[in-house]
Amino acid sequence: MPSRPSDPINRLMWYTPPCLLNHFVPSCVAGGVLYAIQDVMLSGMRPSMEGFGRYAGVIYAYNAIQCPMEAIHGRKSILHNILGGGLLGYVGVSRGWVG
Repeated sequence: MPSRPSDPINRLMWYTPPCLLNHFVPSCVAGGVLYAIQDVMLSGMRPSMEGFGRYAGVIYAYNAIQCPMEAIHGRKSILHNILGGGLLGYVGVSRGWVG
């Protein structure tokens, strides 16, 4: 693998594709399954692919929002978590999907 670029734009283009593909698929599947099971156990609803897909999609979107921020800044940060979660929470509430 080539050395890491120093400027933010090239670092973004170098870091983001592997970040979106390699690390998120296992976490999306595992998180989708765990949250879907929790949803079924707490609400008594029947398991569905819609519930799994919704949870896996939100986890993927959360990670996809953080990936470019990590690439631009060159490190992980709590601010990335706050911005990613806040943005998804805002979209979910404003569209009536959550809370």
